[in-house]
Amino acid sequence: MNYKAVNIIGTSFYGCMLALNLRKLNKKIKINLIDQSSDIINAWKEINIDGNLINPGFHALEIPRSRALLDTLVKIGVKFSIYNEPRGILMNNVLKEYGYEFSKENNKLFSKIKKNIAVSDPNELIAKLNLNEKKFISKSQNISMREIKKKFGQVFPWFYSKNYRLVNDDEGNRYNNLVRDKKIVQNYAIPKNGLFSDISKKIRLELDKKKIDVSLNKKIDFSHLKKNKFFDDKKELNIITVPVPFISSQLGSSKLLSKIILKKMDYYLFLFEIENYERYEINNYTEIITLSSDVKGLKRFSFPKSIKTKKNRKKLAIEVEIDPSTNPNLISNSIKKYLNNIGINENDIFNLGHKKVRNTFFLKEGNYNEAITELDQLIANISNVLIPRYITWPINTNKQFWFSIEDSYLLNSLLVKG
Repeated sequence: MNYKAVNIIGTSFYGCMLALNLRKLNKKIKINLIDQSSDIINAWKEINIDGNLINPGFHALEIPRSRALLDTLVKIGVKFSIYNEPRGILMNNVLKEYGYEFSKENNKLFSKIKKNIAVSDPNELIAKLNLNEKKFISKSQNISMREIKKKFGQVFPWFYSKNYRLVNDDEGNRYNNLVRDKKIVQNYAIPKNGLFSDISKKIRLELDKKKIDVSLNKKIDFSHLKKNKFFDDKKELNIITVPVPFISSQLGSSKLLSKIILKKMDYYLFLFEIENYERYEINNYTEIITLSSDVKGLKRFSFPKSIKTKKNRKKLAIEVEIDPSTNPNLISNSIKKYLNNIGINENDIFNLGHKKVRNTFFLKEGNYNEAITELDQLIANISNVLIPRYITWPINTNKQFWFSIEDSYLLNSLLVKG
């Protein structure tokens, strides 16, 4: 079939780059980007805490991993600064550079087996966890003992000693192994103004320049899929880039929805100011991945590059994932106490406020592989619908970049063949 237009549903970074890469291959086809959000790449939209504009969480391009992506963004006008502070890992009150043997500090956690262990999936280690480890993960991740499997990927291999290896074909995992083993020196590239929304703005200009139409605030109803009716015009090819859970949530009583039960969590960003920051160890890192039983759901510390600081003070952003029923003000108090526990004088800690960034979800029950198979079968007989990637969780920006290049060739082959 000769398609007169391509509709790309979803304006994530992947969706936007897919449109731009398809335009490079096909100068003539009409390309439409459609989303129900108010802006493209909504996940990068800055938030305001106490007058400070800040990314909704830590955002950076890892170098050398994202070198090709960085070069592409520079070409469209994004200006970057490069930071060479390493990644830190904080478990309870021990802060070290990524790759540190935590077994030296606590032989009760993640170090029971001394021989070398290589697994392709973190969940292969679940059966090897002792009771202390299970309780620690449950409390630190703010989940029940039954849900550990759903969050274990956020623990391993970050906090395990080096004799535990995660070995698979995932590009991100291979890269992190090199960082962990200190075989490469990692730097961070961040827009000069500190805000990733600057990238979004440049991409929007590029979309306009390449004559790609962007339609926002458009309600997207995936329930038409089960009726074998999705966008009436069969001469328009519809490319769905949104995650599987979002699609399934609109499919009503279909079998697909019964396969997936998600648990909702709230993701908050807390902003503190640290006086005399030079004297504290946290100042040596751009980001610090955390695992602590003192603050439930604590995820990461980072130092925002987007906001000016007072003399001898530095802003500290702290990400926490909490149950929707939890009072965030109580978390603020817990964080301040925890900062004091890791050696920061309480008189040097100033709480600037917090803001809910987004809802997060993890798979509580069901099987994504089965759901993907059913969704694939559902669209198999719909001639003008394609899902190039069955996305079930947030994907690193670098992966989105490479996926968009690969998938643009697939789409263009369909257009040329048609």
